[in-house]
Amino acid sequence: MADTRQQPPRFTQDEAAEIVREATSRMLELRHPSSGSRQLTREDLLALARELGVSEDAVEQVLADRAKRLKRQSRRRGALIGLAAHGMSYGIVMSGLAIVDVMSGPGWWFQWPAVAWGMGLAFHVMGLVLGAMKRAGTG
Repeated sequence: MADTRQQPPRFTQDEAAEIVREATSRMLELRHPSSGSRQLTREDLLALARELGVSEDAVEQVLADRAKRLKRQSRRRGALIGLAAHGMSYGIVMSGLAIVDVMSGPGWWFQWPAVAWGMGLAFHVMGLVLGAMKRAGTG
């Protein structure tokens, strides 16, 4: 005779994480229904981890890794903003110099500062690209 008992449901890691995330969200809504504040403190995270049977060391390690990742993202964003500012400055100044060169009569000269500064801009781009490739492990 075949066993007709139903097996308990099984969940993938992603499904389990989604369930815990949704349960946490509902818990926070019940705790702070009118304030709209749905943020956990570090202590809330540790208490939740204890309830789930996750060690505090594991939570601390994840928090440290998250802080490092956010710091790297912030540095990359700053580097890209710096490159964008450099490119904008180059475009604005070179446009102005081209206009002055055209208005000043015969003899072209603005290409020399354009080439010189363009080389600096190219090295800036190259530094960012090579750094990104090194971090990605392809350089």
